[in-house]
Amino acid sequence: ARPNLQTWDLPQQWRFPLVLWGLIIALSWPIVFLRELDLAPLLTAGIPPPQTVSGIPTRFATLWVAHAAMIQGLGILWLDWLFRTFRTRPRVRFERDVLMPLAVGFLITSLVAFYQGFIDIKFLNTENWFFLGRASGALIDGNALGTLAAVWGPALLVLILSRRRRGYLVLAPTALAASWLCMLLSGSTSALMIAGMTGGSLLWLAYKTVRTAEKKYWVTWSLVSICGVGLLFWILSSLPTFVVHGAKSPAQTSLHRLLAQLPPPSEWSPATIIKAQLRDRPFFAHLALQMAAEAPWVGIGVGSFHTLAHHYVRKYKGDDPHIYACALNCCALNWYLKQLAEL
Repeated sequence: ARPNLQTWDLPQQWRFPLVLWGLIIALSWPIVFLRELDLAPLLTAGIPPPQTVSGIPTRFATLWVAHAAMIQGLGILWLDWLFRTFRTRPRVRFERDVLMPLAVGFLITSLVAFYQGFIDIKFLNTENWFFLGRASGALIDGNALGTLAAVWGPALLVLILSRRRRGYLVLAPTALAASWLCMLLSGSTSALMIAGMTGGSLLWLAYKTVRTAEKKYWVTWSLVSICGVGLLFWILSSLPTFVVHGAKSPAQTSLHRLLAQLPPPSEWSPATIIKAQLRDRPFFAHLALQMAAEAPWVGIGVGSFHTLAHHYVRKYKGDDPHIYACALNCCALNWYLKQLAEL
């Protein structure tokens, strides 16, 4: 569709918040960018020593501001383009032109994650992740990979079954199992929770389908396939995988990390289990809220959470070594709170 520079095609209920979001980013990011350069770019851009409390070089801090603004702005424009282009077209066009290319991209990053998890954890992986024994696929972020895989699993299942072809009854659960295996290799416990919620919904829908389907043997065959592939998936995810280049150490799947974070069985209770899984999240959530409270009208600046987090950690937590170590790779552990603090 040809771009229309005079109006937005977003749904009416989305239009005001998303357009306001994009406007704030477009107007504020150049100011934040120059702020990181002390409003003297020719003087400070080439200085090699760190210029922030967190020890982040000036050049990286400024590029991160531009990166954060670009990703969010392009995301809003892409959503608007999708509604303009496919609102009146058949759904099959949307699946062919948008979902299928995205699915191919997810397949590629999944293959990279499988290679990292079962052969060489250092392949296309960064130091932060391979030392943790976690695959990051082609995204260079284990948490992003886990969330993507947890969401794509049910999406692929629905897309394949919507074709209503008998041969796809095995392919659909296989795609779900492969996606969730990729999620496990990422080591993301948050993604595991997402998969648990969507998995429960899928089981409920499968139960209702069995009760109402006329050709029950098709559905039964499909459920048996899900159980069989799921069992294989569980076995593969439980196998120890090792770094083959360098010191050997077991890979940390989401299940491994979830079980390792549980308190001793004698101390199990809903409160202790939830507290163990949240770990430092409440503190960083409070940190983001504190940032938003101190700058309620202008925020701390788009892309600035990472560069200012250490300042707030020292201000509100003192010299706690554990919290300070977590802040080295700090994000708010909640993207909504992070946006609230920055904008």
